[in-house]
Amino acid sequence: MRYLLQLSFYLLLLTCTTLSVAQTKPEPLKLLRVTPAGEDVPLNAQIVFEFNRPVVPLGRMERQPEEIPIAIVPHLPCAWRWLNTTTLACELGERTPMAHATRYTVIVQSGIQTEDGAILETSVTHTFLTQRPKVTEIIHQTWVSPGTPVLLVLFDQPVTSSSVASHVYVQAPQSKRVAVSIQEDPSLVRPKGRGWLIRPVEELPADTSATVWVEPGLVSTQGREPGGEQRAVYEFDTFKALCGRYLMNIQN
Repeated sequence: MRYLLQLSFYLLLLTCTTLSVAQTKPEPLKLLRVTPAGEDVPLNAQIVFEFNRPVVPLGRMERQPEEIPIAIVPHLPCAWRWLNTTTLACELGERTPMAHATRYTVIVQSGIQTEDGAILETSVTHTFLTQRPKVTEIIHQTWVSPGTPVLLVLFDQPVTSSSVASHVYVQAPQSKRVAVSIQEDPSLVRPKGRGWLIRPVEELPADTSATVWVEPGLVSTQGREPGGEQRAVYEFDTFKALCGRYLMNIQN
């Protein structure tokens, strides 16, 4: 009987000790979210990391890069700062922004530890893609002939001439694709590459409707990821034969 009482006592003590340890074990540290996220995101001055619980105490909020086990590819010159006890930010200066049309990979390494010993047990990989090139506006400039307009195509960022020539075209009647010749707009001094003058390489039929299209493949001069737009961006009508000849006489 005495033996059974002692055994019960030790089992109760062990149970209480186990419960005490379980109750004091810190909640695991988790990374809730990283922003920005997704594709074609605007250039941002911050990358923000939000954890599920406090990681640092209030006080010294700035951190040196070697104190932060986070890698960003391509490299960004982050100024690291805790915005509060649970939120860390990579802050970028005006002279060191993100690049357009670039896919960034962020690797948050395991081992980040809170004051009470909770650890981020597994590494986290996050990616986002900054804004790829797109057409913002088309302005009709003049006519070279009754069926040959000259159009100014404006982009949200500088793009290469070869990609404009390859992926901007005119859709003529009967679904005929007409390539365009291009020339950089001399009136746009800075930044170069954002405005291109285009015209069909062959005269379009008189008195007909045509459409300017952009397709995936525009290449930014600031990043490697090609544009993904597939849409009609401008519609116009060519002149009737008699009106066209009159117009050209006036222009000449």
